[in-house]
Amino acid sequence: MHHVEWELDDEFRWGINCAQVEIEEPCLSQAERGVFFRGRLGVVGTASEPALTHLELADAVIDLGHIDALPDGMAGSWVELYLAPEKIKVYPFLV
Repeated sequence: MHHVEWELDDEFRWGINCAQVEIEEPCLSQAERGVFFRGRLGVVGTASEPALTHLELADAVIDLGHIDALPDGMAGSWVELYLAPEKIKVYPFLV
């Protein structure tokens, strides 16, 4: 079985390249402007630390780090991320 590890090398900013969406199904697509990832947003953190986030995309979990200006209560929401293709790296591995 083959798996991949995703590296999304960008700073995520709410409302700029990361936003909530109403469509509740995972998606990975490429358009003329770039690559779009849609999934559930996971948020881990405490009031004293900046929240760390991850994107649950089907069976994959992609660490995002900190999202600037993330509104409260977004954990579990469906979001879409936009990235330029050069900001994405995929590392395949065999399980």
